Amino acid sequence: MIPFLPSDTTASNFGSIKFDATKNDLVFVIINMIYQTIGLLAVFYIKNDNIKDIVLTGSLTTFSVITQVFKKLEILYNVKFNIPNDSVFSTAIGTIIYYKKFLQ
Repeated sequence: MIPFLPSDTTASNFGSIKFDATKNDLVFVIINMIYQTIGLLAVFYIKNDNIKDIVLTGSLTTFSVITQVFKKLEILYNVKFNIPNDSVFSTAIGTIIYYKKFLQ
């Protein structure tokens, strides 16, 4: 074990998969991979800037597993992932704000 890594941090999502894994287990692994990829892309994108806050939006923010994945990434990379209220409507809300500010 590496001291600064959470004990459940893995090098591979499928590395220790069991033969008796259920469909739900496999779905969890895939969703976990998707969230890790999104999180890592965001972290790497801001790596050379002095940005520590990342805002997550869209329908993927509604899954409960998201908090587990992003809390781990926050610890590993010293960033903060924020999920605003009504994050699934962020694009629509932004469009309304833009329209009222610039087009009306």
